[in-house]
Amino acid sequence: MDSIHILLSTDCNYIMPTSVTMKSVSIQNIKSEVIFHIIIDNDVKSKHKRQLEKVIAQTSNHKVVFHLVDSEYFSNFPQLRRGDAKSGYITQATYYRLVVTDILPENIHKVIYIDGDVINTDSLNSLWNLPLDNYAVGTVTDMAESKHDFSKLGYSPKEGYFNAGVLLINLDYWREHKLKEKFLYLIANEPERIVLHDQDVLNITLHDQKMNLPMRYNVQNGFLWKPEYNQFGERYKNYEDDLKQAICHPVLLHFTDNKKPWHVEDCNPYSYEFIKYYKQTQWKYKPLSHCNKSKLRYLGAKILRDIHVLGPAKTDERKYYTLEELQILKEQYKEQ
Repeated sequence: MDSIHILLSTDCNYIMPTSVTMKSVSIQNIKSEVIFHIIIDNDVKSKHKRQLEKVIAQTSNHKVVFHLVDSEYFSNFPQLRRGDAKSGYITQATYYRLVVTDILPENIHKVIYIDGDVINTDSLNSLWNLPLDNYAVGTVTDMAESKHDFSKLGYSPKEGYFNAGVLLINLDYWREHKLKEKFLYLIANEPERIVLHDQDVLNITLHDQKMNLPMRYNVQNGFLWKPEYNQFGERYKNYEDDLKQAICHPVLLHFTDNKKPWHVEDCNPYSYEFIKYYKQTQWKYKPLSHCNKSKLRYLGAKILRDIHVLGPAKTDERKYYTLEELQILKEQYKEQ
């Protein structure tokens, strides 16, 4: 059996979430040979590598290969860093996948790219074995597809917009069509078209070269919102059946909000899946953190709410299905 090749990209700030992602993949694919290719830069030190290796150390048929990328690779493209300081969770490391054909050897023909805020809940064999002939990439539509500016992207909304957090990449196709060069040319020469970082780069370049994957392979936060809050626009009806399957039987859960499952403020009903694997890593005794990185600001706001100077903290909880509602949906799905 061929090894499943998993591609991740991390910096020193995302070691813990990436480790939990790896742990979930390792456990769900325990009988398969899995090679984790982790793209890092010079900020990732030896101790970080040991932490990443430790999560799969007890699984003999799983291994980690580190690929060092020069952190100055994108130094000539300062526009890519636009907004990172504010967002707090998108970093330059996410762009490293654009040059994956320079990083992975030519005897690797395809790879599953997974963001470091994804949890695997079932075997990846079905995804890995999908034929990608004549397609650059397998993708899942983005949870906010109707919100994107297609006039800026430069193609028809009918072609859709995919989320880049999970990608089945046809490396042979990328090499043959010199896609790395096209990505970098777009970044250098048309930066005004790029709003959502490398995700826009991939969509602009590959919108007509993608294979649509079942939604269960990239279940984003918005997939778990009640229908009245969905952001698919007029295409919601097209996705309804696929969305129901994704909600009931996710394979890859993608925590796309800035409130992650390691934050106490997170409202995603499937966050317990993250906690399940988190508790099987070396961070299991470390308490969850707050989304607001400033402890002083957080405590100040809490005090003001306690004395009713500020109103309740904003939350998306009302948008999400509850666990009870998800269970009802699953029962209905079984009956169909």
